[in-house]
Amino acid sequence: MFTLPPTMRHFHGIDWVQDFLSAVPQHAPGTVFRYDTSSTFMVSAILSRVLGRSVECYLSDKLFAPL
Repeated sequence: MFTLPPTMRHFHGIDWVQDFLSAVPQHAPGTVFRYDTSSTFMVSAILSRVLGRSVECYLSDKLFAPL
């Protein structure tokens, strides 16, 4: 189960992945800049599903522990 990070206040549902996938853009691409990290969280959700564990645990074992 993925939890909603506090920085993603515009996704109010418990299933933020579904909220992300069903979101409708408010502006045409390239017309308005809006800083948004939701894509980063989506990549993390995909990686967690593929890896079978959290990205944090994976990076801890594979990247940070060897340092």
